[in-house]
Amino acid sequence: QKATPAASGKKKKKKKGRKSSTPEEISPDSSNYNPYDGGEITCPPFGDSTATLPAISAFYEYWTHFDSWRDFSYKAAELTEHDTETADCREEKRWMLKEIERKSRSLKKDEMGRINTLVERAMAADPRLKRFRNMERLEKEGKEKEKKLQLEAEEKVRKEKEEVEKKEEAIRAIAEKKEKESAKGKKEREKKLLRKAKQSLRKLTMEAFANPTVSALWNSSLETMNDDVELLCTSLSLEELNDLIEALRDRETLEAMKLVLTVTTETKEGNHTQKKKLAAQRLENRRKAALAEEEKKKATAMKPWSKEELTCLAKATKKYPAGGSNRWDAISNFISNSLQLPIPR
Repeated sequence: QKATPAASGKKKKKKKGRKSSTPEEISPDSSNYNPYDGGEITCPPFGDSTATLPAISAFYEYWTHFDSWRDFSYKAAELTEHDTETADCREEKRWMLKEIERKSRSLKKDEMGRINTLVERAMAADPRLKRFRNMERLEKEGKEKEKKLQLEAEEKVRKEKEEVEKKEEAIRAIAEKKEKESAKGKKEREKKLLRKAKQSLRKLTMEAFANPTVSALWNSSLETMNDDVELLCTSLSLEELNDLIEALRDRETLEAMKLVLTVTTETKEGNHTQKKKLAAQRLENRRKAALAEEEKKKATAMKPWSKEELTCLAKATKKYPAGGSNRWDAISNFISNSLQLPIPR
């Protein structure tokens, strides 16, 4: 085997003050010799300053995973001074072979360490790798800066959107407050006018009741008349009360009170009819709700059982074995309670 500077472990000493500027200046001579020691795999070329990153990576990848097939047993035998031919017995020969093998492994390990150190130094000093690392760093910084700017823009848009929403919410709240205040004021005014209209109706009827002809309409019972007047006050709206009061003022006393009596009778009949309608409507709503519930139960019963329901059913059949009273009702309640079903299975 040819002795080379790389194989002997010798390294070229760099002159002080000299700085490598090109790949050719830092290219180790051993890269031209050591490839023949790597078996059938061909070593990629070191390349020059124009080499691409994949080519440079292939070169260093080869040397990073380099595995020598050199046999160091002859050198190990020399270093250990063991000659198997001079062994006195098989045990001594076997011991010598083991020592030689151990020393051979140590020499190979040192050789691989030398190559790894050479690769690390070459990678650290390679200006091409520095250039590519710098390019990657700049590209990464550019992407990070772009991402940061994008996040800042999105944050700005979000803040502007929140400010607009807050302003709209504030405007909406002010409008709702004004509307509520206006509705409240209107309601208070209506209450005040309604209270005044009721007082006017009570006053007019009380003044008219002093007439014996008018009192005879209610069989001289002030309480009966007051009940009718209160019925009108609670049943009629503000507009209806005002219309009634105006009609009473435009007529004579007797005619006016007859009108009050007529309106009272119509109100009583209307209230009775309204109550009947409401009662019928409630019954119809209950009937429709019962039908909808029944349809919902039928739809649920026709629906295929889910995996969770089948698992719960198996548990329920074990918990409530055959022969028990109301077994299927208990199983249905167990499934509904376990799975919290709105409609029992």
